[in-house]
Amino acid sequence: MAKYNPGLFGSVSGKIGNVVGSSWNGVCYLKSLAAKVKNPKTAAQVAVRDLMKLTTQGLRPFLVAIRAGYKAVKGLSSWSIAISRNRSVIVDAAAGGSNWTFDVTRVELTNGVESFDVDVVKNREGGYDASWTPVDGESKLDGGEVYVVVYNAKTKRAETFRSEMSAGAMTVSAAGLMTGSGDEIHVYAFAASAKGSSATRHYSFD
Repeated sequence: MAKYNPGLFGSVSGKIGNVVGSSWNGVCYLKSLAAKVKNPKTAAQVAVRDLMKLTTQGLRPFLVAIRAGYKAVKGLSSWSIAISRNRSVIVDAAAGGSNWTFDVTRVELTNGVESFDVDVVKNREGGYDASWTPVDGESKLDGGEVYVVVYNAKTKRAETFRSEMSAGAMTVSAAGLMTGSGDEIHVYAFAASAKGSSATRHYSFD
C-alpha cells in the first residue's frame, strides 16, 4: 500500500488495472489487488483431501480415548498425532483408488509402546469383561488407568470406560450402543498414565 498526494486532478477511487485507489481520513492511498490463490483440484490433491476427511470422520467417535492415549509431542496436539498415525487405517477395497474405507480393526488409539497385557471377553449379559495384571512401579503406566472403548461400526458410535490400574478388572456394558439388528461391535483396550501409554488391543464381536 502506498500513500500519494492527489494533486490537481484529485484522488483516485476504484479499480484501475490491478491497482485500487481509495482514501481514509483524508489520506489517499493505492494498493495492489490481492493475488488469487490457486487451488487446483488434481486427482492426487482430491484424493489426499478425501483421505484426510475420511480419517478425521472415522476417528471422531474415539476422541475421548485419543486424548488419553496420545501424548502430545513437539507442540503437536494428541488429535493431530492421532490423525497422522491413523492414515494407514484407510484402505482401498477396490485396489484402484475408488472405494476407500476406514478399517476399524486397525485403529490406533494411542501412540504408546509400554508393555501391558489386557484381555477382553463377552459376558452372558451382553457386556464385556476386561482383566489385566496391574503393573509395578518400574513401568511408566504405574498409577495410570485402563481404558476400554466399545464401538458399534453400524452406527459409528463409541463409548469409553476407564478403571484404576490397581483394580485388575472391570465390566462394561454396550447396551446404549446396540440397535438390535446388524450390530458390529469392536472393543479396544489400552492403559495410559501421565508418563505414557500402551499399544491398543483390538477385539471383534458379533
